[in-house]
Amino acid sequence: MLPAPLAALVLLVTLAPAAQAQVGPHRQSGPRVGVTYLAPGVVARINEATRDGGTGDRIDPSFPVVTQFGWQFEFQTFQTASGATGVAEVVPLLSGLDRGLLLPSLTFVSGLRTPGGVEVGAGPNVSVSVHERPDRRGDQDVVGADVRLGLALVAGVNARLDGVSVPVNAAVVLGAGGARLSLLAGLNTSSARY
Repeated sequence: MLPAPLAALVLLVTLAPAAQAQVGPHRQSGPRVGVTYLAPGVVARINEATRDGGTGDRIDPSFPVVTQFGWQFEFQTFQTASGATGVAEVVPLLSGLDRGLLLPSLTFVSGLRTPGGVEVGAGPNVSVSVHERPDRRGDQDVVGADVRLGLALVAGVNARLDGVSVPVNAAVVLGAGGARLSLLAGLNTSSARY
């Protein structure tokens, strides 16, 4: 049998990681799906970049909303004694598939998440309008891309429903042509915490 001080030390070392793991917020890496409202200048830029020989606008200015699908990867950068956690996130998304468009974007977010799952952050965004259209002679398709940079401002909350994490984030991306307003949700069954 172990002496009491040694047994207490073994117990403390064994339980300390488990106790600490319950302090921080839940990890939220996983799939994302949502919608994005596009400002009129953004719609005009995308329609100009994707116009394919006169078939009209790909995004109707009277309903400037596109779907988004992607994944959120995240990494802890620090954690306070109260459990507030610094998080770096990388979020690749594909937009416009519902319109027959390929509009990829990549956002890097540096933010703070509370143990209760409320988060805020900001970071750079790169968006691309990929297009294919006839060359000047009209006899060969040319693939091109219009690349834009912006600043993403993000806020969100994480709801836990029967062991499933449901992160919901709202984002505003400020850039050339106007803003893009997004609402994204995800699912994650991991119970892991930072």
